[in-house]
Amino acid sequence: MAKARTKERASPKKASRGPLSDLRGSLQRLRSDGAQIVRHIQRDASRLLKDTRSEAAKDVQAVRSDLERRANQTVRDIERRLLKQVHAATETQVRRLEQRIARLERRVDEELRRRQAA
Repeated sequence: MAKARTKERASPKKASRGPLSDLRGSLQRLRSDGAQIVRHIQRDASRLLKDTRSEAAKDVQAVRSDLERRANQTVRDIERRLLKQVHAATETQVRRLEQRIARLERRVDEELRRRQAA
């Protein structure tokens, strides 16, 4: 490594530049490399944001669809339960009415028998 530096110093082109010009060249290369890295990072970030937005939109749509499906299922379940309750209530009411009619028919029959017996 020391030999390589010695050769660099021995080179007429580099020997004439001096340490400050070497430093300026290094800084210029660092700036251009840094600017290139920044451009790559900006490009990648914008792509990531674009992809993230579209993925987020897809996720939102999927969640919305899932919620809608669940809401519809819940409404159908509630309707089914209510219909069962209404149906059960109706059956109970019909049974009660049938019992009342049967009692009234028995009373009418008893009253008719009493009148016929009298």
